[in-house]
Amino acid sequence: MGYLNNVTGYRDDLLANRAIVKHGNFALLTPDGLVKNIIPGFENCDATILSTPKLGASFVDYLVTLHQNGGNQ
Repeated sequence: MGYLNNVTGYRDDLLANRAIVKHGNFALLTPDGLVKNIIPGFENCDATILSTPKLGASFVDYLVTLHQNGGNQ
């Protein structure tokens, strides 16, 4: 797991560039907040989970970037 922009560690301006989540209403995810997740069955892709019922949504939404020969089973 890591950030999509390949930033690692803590940022100098940690509180200046954060996601905003209003449970049950909306979530604003900045590019610096997009995290690469490992999702079973997805190979050679960067997957970011954008929304889940834990955030108050009634659905799950993903952003998936497929690399060469990438996909899911």
